[in-house]
Amino acid sequence: MSYIRGLRTVNCGEITEVKTVEDPIYKGQPIIVEVLRPEKHNPTHQIVCYYCIDSKTGNKVEITLYRSLENGNIGSETYFFDSKDSIQHYTSRNYDNMHKLPTKYIKIVAQLNKAMYEIFGSIKKGR
Repeated sequence: MSYIRGLRTVNCGEITEVKTVEDPIYKGQPIIVEVLRPEKHNPTHQIVCYYCIDSKTGNKVEITLYRSLENGNIGSETYFFDSKDSIQHYTSRNYDNMHKLPTKYIKIVAQLNKAMYEIFGSIKKGR
């Protein structure tokens, strides 16, 4: 397993530093994400994952942004863990309607969106 800024990653994806996108928490530093490529993980989606600490619990949170290769739709899923090193989440929430995304995650997801376009580029809908 790999670590991003001291937090254990959980998906066996590739760790990528996107130098052109600022980290939403570590100002002035590039964002570091775990990339889940369609060829290796989910064949219908491009996925980028960001790890941070929940300010209330002190535990790890994984925030993902996913994009459908079939229609270009995006969504976000948030996974909650018991500790920094835990690899099994105890609950998650899916936001396929981005208007329901909690305010505290909006800036992170906005930066994930920029990172996704840097990593994958844009896609044509209905491939």
